[in-house]
Amino acid sequence: MALIDEIYCQRYTLPMPIRRALSFSPDTGQAILDFIRSHYMDDISIEDLLAIAGANAKKVQGIVRHLTGQSVHQYHQDYRLKKAIEDLQNPDSLDQKIITIAKRHGYSDDKYFFRVFRKKMGRTPDEYRAEIAATQLRG
Repeated sequence: MALIDEIYCQRYTLPMPIRRALSFSPDTGQAILDFIRSHYMDDISIEDLLAIAGANAKKVQGIVRHLTGQSVHQYHQDYRLKKAIEDLQNPDSLDQKIITIAKRHGYSDDKYFFRVFRKKMGRTPDEYRAEIAATQLRG
């Protein structure tokens, strides 16, 4: 009886967008996230993801939101910034210009990168890098 109750709850008590998002193959969700992660430095369109998922835009958005808690756009942007931050933390890239690192991770506009970085991290990339360098010198 518990299985029937669980199915009933999933089918009838969850809001419709969540029920739709739950009705996807785990492989489909993983394929979408893998595509975003491997192409994070590129501009990704919803059409790119539709081809992978074999679903409509609303379903793809629902799948990504279900798996990450974020929209496709926000997940893509956060992942891109995460990779740029990892590069800034890398001791081997301390001699590289910040704009070079930003461009490597798909930011064509350095002002946009600085704005996004500051909003997320609470300081500029230069300030962050100086903190990292100071920490590495002390450690």
